[in-house]
Amino acid sequence: IICHEVEGWSATVEKPSGITCGDIFEAIYASMNMALTPVELGRYVSENKRVHIEDAFAQRCEDLAARSKDVDGEPKRWVDLLRGRRMFAGLKVVNADTWDLQVTDSVAL
Repeated sequence: IICHEVEGWSATVEKPSGITCGDIFEAIYASMNMALTPVELGRYVSENKRVHIEDAFAQRCEDLAARSKDVDGEPKRWVDLLRGRRMFAGLKVVNADTWDLQVTDSVAL
């Protein structure tokens, strides 16, 4: 799985017995939740996106604090590179082995 919104990010889902929706969601969550290294931040965060990423990071930390979680020392994570677009909107087939994660910033009702 790749995400055209986030250069450099990917998640791998492999299961010989068959892939379930749960497997896909778990792989996306685990990969998006990984902390970014300083090298990755420098490589994938352009100046024109930095402000939006900082805003997304601050919002995520605020959301964590609202759930009584400690945010001191919280690192930037791949999910922050989505710039607040954290709602799952589906997967688009790129080719037989690759799907593109589609995201949005709100839920259409």
